Amino acid sequence: AAQGIARNITQRKHLEEAVKISNKLYRLLAENMNDSIWLMDMNLKIIYVSPSTEKLRGYTVNELLELPLEKHLTGDSHKLALAIFKEEMDRLAKDPDYAFKRTIQLEIFRKDGSTFWSENNFTLIRDDTGKPAAILGEGRDITAQKNVETELQKSYRKLEKSMQGAIETIAMIAEVRDPYTAGHQQRVAQLAAAIATE
Repeated sequence: AAQGIARNITQRKHLEEAVKISNKLYRLLAENMNDSIWLMDMNLKIIYVSPSTEKLRGYTVNELLELPLEKHLTGDSHKLALAIFKEEMDRLAKDPDYAFKRTIQLEIFRKDGSTFWSENNFTLIRDDTGKPAAILGEGRDITAQKNVETELQKSYRKLEKSMQGAIETIAMIAEVRDPYTAGHQQRVAQLAAAIATE
């Protein structure tokens, strides 16, 4: 004799197929986006890094997970990040319901030693019980934007210097034409600057 039990597993098969599709879409997104996404535990240790970070940084995901925070950031950016996270953790300690969300521009190392600027959004993630569990980081390369800003500042300083030179030339021409007012413009400018400073 033989005995058999049959169960309808159609629903389970549909769920398994839906999970496969969902995982496939997740991988597609995670591997092809330009931004980086990562999770840090509450001690600022990185516990997840999106595969897209490999293209941006040159490290493998496993290498990134092993790097301490100070190896990810330049010195000034590391100090800034620690100061901001300390400030946020202090607020969280005072108000357990506080949900921080901060945006910070940081200079980040690539594997080859070069750096790039990244605009990073940090958000507190809570577990099912409402307890702080992790910090979500989302980063975008803004090096081109930073370079444009730097060039604009240089251009502004050049323009300011040129303008100052033109004004001084006009003042010298006026002094040559009227020797009785020689140096008067300089003294008035210094007095006006002193008044403005005060």
